[in-house]
Amino acid sequence: MDPLSDICASLRLRAELYFRAELDAPFAVALPQEAQHIRFHYMLGGEACISVPGAAPVTLGPGDMVLVPGGAAQVLSSECDAAQPVPLDAVIARHPIG
Repeated sequence: MDPLSDICASLRLRAELYFRAELDAPFAVALPQEAQHIRFHYMLGGEACISVPGAAPVTLGPGDMVLVPGGAAQVLSSECDAAQPVPLDAVIARHPIG
């Protein structure tokens, strides 16, 4: 079992939306606030920046995992000073999860 599967199994997490994305720079995706949710991002390769209102941006690299509690809104981008992010719903509409 891979490390992420081990973590999810031990925490008994349930996914409402789970997907793997390969994004080419430049990108910036805005994830809306969703109460009662914990989001996580696990980097298999490359780099990305995660920004949450009220906190300093964090750069993620291969093997890094970040949990965002409380359903906080966030932006996942190729650069910490990324331009206007695209809403997650718009990204999913253009590239359906299947």
